[in-house]
Amino acid sequence: MRRALSLLARLEQQKLDQRRLALRAVDEKLAAGEAMLAELRAREPLEHAAAWTLPGGPATLAAYLGHARRQETRLKQELEALTAARAAAEAELRDGLAARRSLELAAERIGAAEAGAAARRAEAALEEQAARRTGNDAAPGGVG
Repeated sequence: MRRALSLLARLEQQKLDQRRLALRAVDEKLAAGEAMLAELRAREPLEHAAAWTLPGGPATLAAYLGHARRQETRLKQELEALTAARAAAEAELRDGLAARRSLELAAERIGAAEAGAAARRAEAALEEQAARRTGNDAAPGGVG
């Protein structure tokens, strides 16, 4: 039984490793999205300044700003979805940690119970040997 729990704990550990990798992947995507959003926002003043020197100035700036706003909205939506995915991945990781810990505790309890049973069997065997010796020593030749 303890071996079965040990194998289950090992499987749970593998699941935890997979969940950690998934969480790391979401974190990386989230960081990349935030960097893209920051870059987009940082470019706006530069584009604003450059637009007045380009042919078509205000029209070009308006087109750029329209495109930048749509891209910013899309990035914000992606970041919201990634934030929700990160929260879900964290919850799964916490659940997995709790499951692994409960398996470990069960294995410890079973191990302690098995050790206790083995100690009781050993004690019973010693008592039986002592009783046999006492019985053999008390009756040599029928006089005790």
